[in-house]
Amino acid sequence: RSTVVCPRHFSNWLFVYPESAVIDVWAMWLRSLRDLATVAYGVEMAQPRCVSYGFQSSDVEEVLRQNVEPETQLVMVLLSSDPSSDEVYRRAKRLLCLDLPCVSQMVREETIQQKEGIAGLISRVVLQMNAKFCGPLWTIPLGPIFREATMVVGIEATFIPETSTHWFTFCASLDPSCAGHWSRSFKFDAPSGNPHRQQVLLFTNLQACVKQALEAFSEQEELPVLPSNIIVYRGYSGGLSDGPGGLEHEVACVENALAGRMCRGKLHSPTLTWVFVSPMRYTRLYQGCQSATGAQNIPSGTAATLDLAEPHMPEEPLDSWVMGSQQVPIGTMRPTHYTLVYQRPPHSPGLLQELRELTYKLTFMYFNVAGG
Repeated sequence: RSTVVCPRHFSNWLFVYPESAVIDVWAMWLRSLRDLATVAYGVEMAQPRCVSYGFQSSDVEEVLRQNVEPETQLVMVLLSSDPSSDEVYRRAKRLLCLDLPCVSQMVREETIQQKEGIAGLISRVVLQMNAKFCGPLWTIPLGPIFREATMVVGIEATFIPETSTHWFTFCASLDPSCAGHWSRSFKFDAPSGNPHRQQVLLFTNLQACVKQALEAFSEQEELPVLPSNIIVYRGYSGGLSDGPGGLEHEVACVENALAGRMCRGKLHSPTLTWVFVSPMRYTRLYQGCQSATGAQNIPSGTAATLDLAEPHMPEEPLDSWVMGSQQVPIGTMRPTHYTLVYQRPPHSPGLLQELRELTYKLTFMYFNVAGG
């Protein structure tokens, strides 16, 4: 790749570095970063505002609170080689995600000091910064289903033990390449800790997310258009609302959010597909077990139909497959279990194969993987 699909422009960003860092080293690295970003990728970067933080891990929080403004586009934090840098990383990320919401990029001091392969390292940092700022890096053809307006949705509910809070995340694609997206996250803890009240909060917010995502989708075109197909990938983490009863309520919430909408003078009635996604922590798939070279990881994109029973799944799913989406030359590859649990209207077996192919292709739209 010699450029990116949508290069971003960073005109107001912050560079935070430890007082122990050698100024000449990081200043030269920043110049190389800006030059390569502009020449190789068309990403324009103004000179950042540079501030330092002290030796205590808590110092970075004070510096960020004093310097991060509503207009700040991105914060880059340079982490020292000191063992305390892990704590600096956690404090900075937590602050920039929860208290001062801002795009952030962490870089270790060892990285900017390397002399070999420095162009490749800087390129990866530039690509990550552009992708984090909603700038798609590449696109791939996603298949026949995208001949019509199609929205792909990813949702997940999770429990964070450190804060004893439940969070729900929602992300919906806005264009035919699934590069642009609309996203929200919200906490759904009831004051009394009542599980029923928590589910009501979750389902209410889910319905609101669907409606707002549809509005954002329709604003992408000169002539308002709503998706003809909606495909939901529901991540399973074993948390609240992940049981079979929760599935029925979530589907009903989405159906209610879709009901009664008009598009170009006609009632909007898109197809709805719901796929559960479960990480397989202990299952491994191999090939060539009887060959002279022994067992090897399956090639990337291999899908296998397995009869796996899981407590959160319907007894008779419409389709179920296990797939490896990455090439792993060393070690073992962890596959992912996909279960088609709802489809309206029912599709033909040919469309089920298209869904499997689409699922594999979408894994290449995770821009944080340097190799695609």
